[in-house]
Order: sequence, then C-alpha cells, then structure tokens
Amino acid sequence: MYIIAIVNTKGGVGKTTIASALAVRAAKDSPRVAMVDLDPQRSLVEWWDRRGAVDNPTVFEGAASPADAVEALALDGWDWVFLDGPPALLLCMEQALSVSTFAIIPARASLVDLMATTDVLAMAEAAGVPHLIVLNAVPSSGKSGDQARAMLTRQKTPVAETIVHQRQSYVAGLNAGKSAAEVNAGRDKAAASEIDALWSEVKAATIAAAKKKARARR
Repeated sequence: MYIIAIVNTKGGVGKTTIASALAVRAAKDSPRVAMVDLDPQRSLVEWWDRRGAVDNPTVFEGAASPADAVEALALDGWDWVFLDGPPALLLCMEQALSVSTFAIIPARASLVDLMATTDVLAMAEAAGVPHLIVLNAVPSSGKSGDQARAMLTRQKTPVAETIVHQRQSYVAGLNAGKSAAEVNAGRDKAAASEIDALWSEVKAATIAAAKKKARARR
C-alpha cells in the first residue's frame, strides 16, 4: 500500500485540490484508492459527498489518528491512500508524515509562501519521508512558476517538474465534487494534462521510495 501525505503548515495552498485531483487520477489506474481527511474543516469529505460518496476513490472516516487510519486501510487491502493534512495541527501532520511513503507539499509561487514551507520541509526530513514541493495555483501568465522552481532547485529543495496553474476548472471541480479534468465534459485539456503529468511524477517517486525503504529493511 502506497501512502501519500499532502501537507503544509500554511493554509490556502490547495492541499484538498491536489489531494482530490490526484485521487481521481489514481482511480483510473487502480480500483482501490482511499482518501483520509485530516483537516477539521472536512473539505475533502464534503467534496466526496458532492461527488456521490463513490467507492473509488473513497473516503475513510472514523480513525482517531493518521496511524490508526493507515492501519485499518492496510488490513482492508487498499492500493493508494491520500492523507489530506491540516494546515496548523503540527502533531497530526508529524504523524501523517511518519506513516507515509511519500509527501507532497503544495505551495504557491510567491517568496512568502515558499519561505513558509521551511517548517514542513524540516518535518519531512526529520521523518525521513521523500517529498516534493508542488507549485500550485500559479498564474498562467508570467514566469513566477518557472522562477520559483529555479530558486528551489538552486537551494536543492525537491520540487516537481509539473506546475499546477490557476484555472477556474479546479475551483469548479471542488464545488461540484469533480476533478478539473471532469468539469464541463472534460473541456479543460490543459488541467487534465497537468494532473496526468503530476500523477506520473508522484506515482514514480512514491513507488521508488517504497522500493528503497524495502531494500533498507533487508
């Protein structure tokens, strides 16, 4: 079972947007995709309810902690699990990272937002969890995304090649219980392409992280 934590100590960076979009995309590859909403605001659960409380991807509820959720899901044989982390509950975030195979850190492309990732990057390093910053809600015009990615690369901070741009379809998808690739009969091909590319990166990195962890245990 592959567990991906979507975390950041800062709110408003699009954790639920990324979690829901990747879970929908992962469900195309696997019939057993689960999501765990660790945010007290329950935005992911509400999105799933609007989706029709479908079986894949599904939401797992009722666990007292990220570790309890992962343990229960492992017993039930899930392939992919996405943990949608809270912005400010540090203990919950640390626990989510401690049980994860891989971590995604969504961040906007501004210097203020990138500086705010310092704490969560340190937490991921301390947990020994491979991770990527994913630049999210980046304006389509201008070079802010490329500049932010170049800066992070110079600092040797892991950053995804894929940039997720600011698109109305992401907002519409959350409101409708869909992904951006599904709204308006899938007309936003650019959004679908972004999520396909991001999923390809994240899936490969997660599987590689799991293999490395398994080798280390031998």
